[in-house]
Amino acid sequence: MEELIYKFPEQIQSAITIAEKVDFSVLHYHKIHNVVVCGLGGSAMGADIVRKYACKMGKVPIIVNRHYNIPSFIDEHSLVILSSYSGNTEETLSAAEFALSQKAVILAISSGGRLQEFAQNNSLLHIPLPGGYPPRAALAFSTIQQLYVLRELKLIKKGFKKELEESIQLLTQVREEFRQPTSGPAKLAQFLKDKIPVIYASEELEAVAIRMRQQINENAKQLCWHHIFPEMNHNELVGWRFPDHLTKHIAVLILHCSFDHIRVQARYDICKPIFKKYTQEVYDIMAQGKSMLAQVFYLIHFSDWLSYFLAKENKIEPTPVEVIDYLKSSLEKL
Repeated sequence: MEELIYKFPEQIQSAITIAEKVDFSVLHYHKIHNVVVCGLGGSAMGADIVRKYACKMGKVPIIVNRHYNIPSFIDEHSLVILSSYSGNTEETLSAAEFALSQKAVILAISSGGRLQEFAQNNSLLHIPLPGGYPPRAALAFSTIQQLYVLRELKLIKKGFKKELEESIQLLTQVREEFRQPTSGPAKLAQFLKDKIPVIYASEELEAVAIRMRQQINENAKQLCWHHIFPEMNHNELVGWRFPDHLTKHIAVLILHCSFDHIRVQARYDICKPIFKKYTQEVYDIMAQGKSMLAQVFYLIHFSDWLSYFLAKENKIEPTPVEVIDYLKSSLEKL
């Protein structure tokens, strides 16, 4: 896992190369009114990033669908992107059949599997990804393919490639520092051992908060949760009082970027003293970079290293996910 995290900048470049070789012309004959990305886990994470990014410049709504079924509004003017790194995610394959029955415009992204067969059998565009990665370590591949799909359909502007190039340069500069046992992610992992991390972020960084939570879950095998400002100010903030014997075991991580709304920044300042009434462990994590994508990928890279070092603190191998393997094998027997 360490090497996969370290080579994230190369993965971004590789994903760009793959996307620029795809013939998207088959999609250009359709008027798209909405986009639905079907995927789960690491394969849905890219869609979360794209959805948040595109809402600033996109022309149609984008929904991430993590279920066996699909929304009832899907029709011939819907673009359905089937994202499954393995190509064998049963929920996504089920959603694919429903999308086909609704005559949606469909394309698939996978490293092979039954999803590739589905695309070939139904004459659908399939974007092949390199195999051999844990799905959560293949984030850039799915994210960047989706960005290019939206660009080719003129649903977002073309400027994201410069942001990707900035991301590659930035991550290449910081990864050697992040890899060190005295780095910010490593030191934070030491503080998070035997605690429950609670991640707070703005709406702009919701995808990053989800990613950090999932990486802590899968790599460090540790419970974690997240919530979003300002929504948590209307509910979860009140819940910080009880159970009072547990709050001292909570560590708050607040993610910041330069695109946060000024009123959200003010809410952070007001809420931090409230959190500190119940736990002294409140940490700010600041994004670096100029563009939105660069700041998102910086925080993702930080969180990936954090989860890796937290796995080391927990004295556990980050890569295996035996309980998920058990769940999938049990479902196959039904």
